[in-house]
Amino acid sequence: MTPALDGRKAQFKMSSYTFKIYQDSAKKYRWNFKAGNGEIVADSGQGYVSKEGCKNGIALVQAHAAGASVEDTTEAKSYAASYRW
Repeated sequence: MTPALDGRKAQFKMSSYTFKIYQDSAKKYRWNFKAGNGEIVADSGQGYVSKEGCKNGIALVQAHAAGASVEDTTEAKSYAASYRW
C-alpha cells in the first residue's frame, strides 16, 4: 500500500518495516530500510566508518522523515526567473 503524499500522516503499519545494518565490501557500515514484503524502500546512500555513525544516520531518518516535505521535480516550472541571463 502506498500512502498519499498530501501532508496527511501515512496510514501504514510501521512495525512491518525494518532497518538493516550491514557491512559492504570495503568494510564500511551501511543501512537499508525494508518494507514488510522485503523490498528495500530506502538506503544510507553512503558507507560509514563506524557502526555508531551508521546508527546515527538511522536515528536521523527516524526523527525527521515523517515531517519531511516532498519536492516533486517532475512538475513543469519556469526556471527562467531564477537565472540571470
